[in-house]
Formats: sequence, C-alpha cells, structure tokens
Amino acid sequence: MGKISTVFMGSDAIALPMLQDLFTHFKEEVYLKGVITQPDRRSGRGMKLHVNPIKNWAIENKITVQQPVRLGNDICDWLVEQRCELIIVMAYGRILRDKLLKIPQLGVLNLHASLLPAYRGASPIPAAIASGDRFTGVTIMRVVPELDAGPILDNEKVGIDLKDDSQSLGKKISKASAIVTRRNLLAIIEGKATFVPQNKEEASFTRLLNKEDGVLDFKVPANDLVNRVRALNPWPGCFFYFDKQRIKIGKVEIDNQPSSIEPGVILGEERGALCVGTGSDILRILELQRPGGRMLLAKEFLRGLRMECGTVLPEKRMFPLVSSQPFLKDKSNSQ
Repeated sequence: MGKISTVFMGSDAIALPMLQDLFTHFKEEVYLKGVITQPDRRSGRGMKLHVNPIKNWAIENKITVQQPVRLGNDICDWLVEQRCELIIVMAYGRILRDKLLKIPQLGVLNLHASLLPAYRGASPIPAAIASGDRFTGVTIMRVVPELDAGPILDNEKVGIDLKDDSQSLGKKISKASAIVTRRNLLAIIEGKATFVPQNKEEASFTRLLNKEDGVLDFKVPANDLVNRVRALNPWPGCFFYFDKQRIKIGKVEIDNQPSSIEPGVILGEERGALCVGTGSDILRILELQRPGGRMLLAKEFLRGLRMECGTVLPEKRMFPLVSSQPFLKDKSNSQ
C-alpha cells in the first residue's frame, strides 16, 4: 500500500507535537499534502499581522499552506485535486461543512482536548480546570455534522495538578495528542480502527470564551474562584472592579480557616496577600494589576492603590463555562 494522502487542519500550537510526529514518525505511511489553517491576524498595539504557529511550522517544513477565509467550494476542489484520503483536525476553530466531510475516503478525524463526551465545544481545557476535575485528556474521534458528537476511537488521559492553569494543562494535552495519534494511526490507515458511539446522556458542553468571563463573583466559594482564575489564565484572565477600575488578578490561594466574613468584603493585606471574603473561606490574592500597569505582588500593589478594610466589592454575575445542553452559538461542528 502506498502513502496515504493526508491534510492537516489546525491553527493552534497545541497541535504541533502531533503534527511533527505525523510528518516524521509516519513518513513511510503518510504523505502530508498540505496544511489548512486560519488566515493571518492583526493583533497587539501596533495591529501587526501575525502568522500562527501551524503556518510557521508548515513553511519551515516546505508544506503547502492554505488559509481560506471560509471553507467553500474552492477548498473542497483543492482537496479533491490532492486526492485527499484522510483529514486530521486539531484546534482549527472553523465549521466543517458536510461536503468537505465526505471528500476523504478514510474520513475526517478530530483530536478534541477532553475525555468525550465531557466538554464538547470550544473551551474544554478551561472547563475541566474550572470544574475542579483531577483528570482530563484528549480524544480522537470521527467528525460528524453534530458538535463533537462523532464516534470515539481512543483517548489519552492526563492528570490536572492543583497548580495547573490552561497554559500548563494545554502542554500536557499537546503531548498526549501525539501519543494517541501514534497509537492509532496505522489502524486507521489499514481500515482496522473501531469507533464507538458516544453516550449522549453523559455529554456536557463548553463555549467560546470572552473577556467578561473573567469577572469574579465573591459569593462563590473561594475554592471555585481559585479554579476559575487557573482556568482563565492566560486568557482572558480574571478581575474585579474597585473604584470603577478593572483590577486584574494573578496568582490566588485559599485561606480555609473558619470565617464569618461576608462575600466581597476586603480584609486588607495579610502575609503578602489581599484577603477578600467569599461564599466560603477567604480568597488570598497574591498578585494584582491596574489598567495599563504590570502585574505586581499584592504588597507592592497596595502601596499604590489603597483598599480600605471593610470595603465591599461590587456584585457581578459570573457566567457558567459548562452546560448540560449546547450553548446557543455553538451548535455547529467547529473543530
């Protein structure tokens, strides 16, 4: 059997170990015909055009790059011209239309950063941390029109440490993606892979994050707030409002000594942390940042912005990151 004509679709660095493994370890079995990734984006203060890590990798390895604004007939025609037999997707971030899904004879496979059917959708890594899970992983599945609902081939479990945030956990899942792909790719190519339907009753759903997801509600127990801060680091980051300023939060921890302090009440600085009452226990905020400033240790921060003891921080609604039903804007199979 000759090499399998394969196309990779992705836009985030989390896929790089798996992509590199696909290109080197399976060089006798796979002919990587091209990479489909999102268009270059303008970002930063100067709004400079930035190339994503997947495109950089493809250029360095002399792989054809396609960056369609939308996945229309042009990209489908290109896949047909390449005689594409297999598509592998990870963190692409776009809807895959039914017409595209029907092109490769070996199907379209997605590596999703959770242990499906848990945390289908756009932000499974933050969702697992915010939920206080001790384990998550990566699942390899066949893509179908419904959101992350395709049958499962295999998964690789990873542990979530108490100090993990989305960045560090993402690195673990990145490595696990290469492991689960290496374990299964030959069976896929040889048509021997067995896919098992997901249990719909056990499905949960996530959504795209936005900046306002970072606001903290101090009526929530301190343990949940710590998990939320870890989950939303590095983006969008967590914050609260003080004197009409958005104060960004860095590292936090729990003081779980018995306390009758009301939620949102500032207790002042103690042992290098700004202490705030919550729905249960006290939240110790170790790092803070003012708008336009840099992240500072709490003791240094409080020298420049006085926060009187007894001040009650304003109540703000904290939006859920996980639901038992699909979020309204995430009904399609955006991979």
